[in-house]
Amino acid sequence: MKRLLFIAVLLLAAARFPAAAATGTDAGTPDPRREAVLELLEVCRTPQTLESTVNGLVEQQLKETPELEPGRQVLLDFYRECFNYDSLREEIVATYLKYFTLEEIQAITAFYRTPAGQKLAERGAELSAAGLKIANERMQRNLPELQKKLEKVLAE
Repeated sequence: MKRLLFIAVLLLAAARFPAAAATGTDAGTPDPRREAVLELLEVCRTPQTLESTVNGLVEQQLKETPELEPGRQVLLDFYRECFNYDSLREEIVATYLKYFTLEEIQAITAFYRTPAGQKLAERGAELSAAGLKIANERMQRNLPELQKKLEKVLAE
């Protein structure tokens, strides 16, 4: 069940960056929306947030399963490979392009350039970690109920 819990937490973190089909302009012509999203991702410190999220996931997993401590570096390397900014960048960009217009992207970027926006960017990883902790605690607390419901359904 711990493995199920970890997968749920991992999916919760990954849901922040769902994959979507890329959109663009003619080959060779820079897409102003894409360029705006890339700027936004840098301004709001997405690469750093992803790295901090990976570290938080590993720390949480080791807290729940201390016997994995000898594998700390393997876990870090694996998650860094799966969730590094360079490998996710195009999927993240495509997601933003799916949901935001150029004007909205520019407005969000303008916000992240303000002191309040920079504070939010600085605290993004901490906020993500806190959200994951809340979800994990809620899942732990309610896991017995889920188990009972599943057992009942599977017994029918």
